[in-house]
Amino acid sequence: MNMKRLTICLRNEILSKLDSIISERKFPNRSQAISEFIKRASINKNFRENKKSIAIISYIAENENYDTSKKIDLILNKINRNFQLYTSNLNNRKISVIILEDLPLNLQKIADEIRAQKGIISSSFSILEATK
Repeated sequence: MNMKRLTICLRNEILSKLDSIISERKFPNRSQAISEFIKRASINKNFRENKKSIAIISYIAENENYDTSKKIDLILNKINRNFQLYTSNLNNRKISVIILEDLPLNLQKIADEIRAQKGIISSSFSILEATK
């Protein structure tokens, strides 16, 4: 990995907050934490600019609710894009992870549609990066 050294100056209270976050989130060092913060800022910028991105939508559903599965299949099939769906059963619950690529606003809409389905116990939506 090609890296460059950067020197920055921070006020003491900002540095204390940074060190607190690093400790809390278990970053191995300040460089890695700052790098992650910059990546997050870049993802947020790409979201605002509606640049094509990769996202993960995960959800937990009641296992015996087949109607929910059918509705989610319909949502995914109508988007007419490449996606990967991974599903597992744990403690009588269906756990699914969907990886897909699209414009952020479309990804948000798909995630919201899935979250709104009856039988969804919990869900998460995360944009990982803009595609090139």
